[in-house]
Amino acid sequence: MRTKNSIALFLAPLILAIFSPSAHAQSKHEVYLNSGTIARSSGDSALTFSPGYGMTLFFPWLQAGANVTVASSKFYDTGTFNFSVLAGPTFNIGGQIENDYFLSPGIAFKTGSASVAGTARQLPTGGVSSTADANGNTYTNPNGVGFGFLIGKRFLIAGKICYRPSVGVVSTGTLGFVINALAGSVHF
Repeated sequence: MRTKNSIALFLAPLILAIFSPSAHAQSKHEVYLNSGTIARSSGDSALTFSPGYGMTLFFPWLQAGANVTVASSKFYDTGTFNFSVLAGPTFNIGGQIENDYFLSPGIAFKTGSASVAGTARQLPTGGVSSTADANGNTYTNPNGVGFGFLIGKRFLIAGKICYRPSVGVVSTGTLGFVINALAGSVHF
């Protein structure tokens, strides 16, 4: 019985803090999950798991943060395991962070566990390409450092829990379009 009371005493303030509308002005931290991301670029497609964190700095409209994406993706005929990071500021527009529009430009880094495999074939120039497709087109694995830009909107669901969809572009070797349709965040 004593254990149940201890758990209740711990959970009650936590639940009140999460669902309390008066605590919104004090939100300094945001933890979010971009789950179900669909990314598509030239020959590259992925379904990802992408948690992130943002911290309010100096002004309520400015956050700094990053998100990490772990993806099992396909690049033409080769499957890869990718790891990427997008880090930078988030600019909140609207006055209440839990219902704001947001813009997130940043530096992007992506690396994969496998290189792009292709058929070695003789090219018309006399060279040999190990990443040529059946039509003789060559491709590069989209790894590297580049930029990213996301735009989205938070919709307050309850207390400090938000629906947080976004769209954008990320370029780390090739330009990719990103749609975060199933995304949520918690503010504290």
